[in-house]
Amino acid sequence: ELTRFTDILDLLILLNSEERFIAAGMTFVNEIAARFHCTRVSLGWQDSGYIRLQTISHMERFEPKMDVVTCLEAAMEETFDQDEEVLLPQPGSSNVVIRDHSAYAEMQQVKHLLSLPLRNKQQPVAVLSCERDVQPFTEDEIRSLRITCDQVSPRLISLKETDHGIGAQLFAGL
Repeated sequence: ELTRFTDILDLLILLNSEERFIAAGMTFVNEIAARFHCTRVSLGWQDSGYIRLQTISHMERFEPKMDVVTCLEAAMEETFDQDEEVLLPQPGSSNVVIRDHSAYAEMQQVKHLLSLPLRNKQQPVAVLSCERDVQPFTEDEIRSLRITCDQVSPRLISLKETDHGIGAQLFAGL
């Protein structure tokens, strides 16, 4: 457990050194992918009532209109709307809706998928999705990811609120 908490602090140091939201988001998903041995980690953020994919680990750019992106955003919205973690394969005692997660996992042939909400004042604002092909997520890993999301949320929220393009900054100034 001490190692996991040290990892969270190390990640916070990395995120605090970033000045832009997308750079911090890329650092976040790449570090989660490396530390938790994920094949892909994605961060989606609420925008005008929908979750929009912001970053994907190890991908500088992606096309927002791609079918895979749309399907992943739907799965993230499923997590966001329920304000619950979604785990595939689903534990037997869970009654969380997993329709969009199942569709995404089938489309991408993902064996293990975990989506967690990121919250601001107990309200979801974003979703982190982690994918694995080899081994399922353990309870300890899920707990560590939950704590990590809770700890990095304030920094990401702050950057998202203050990181606007030049046009948005001019408009806000006016």
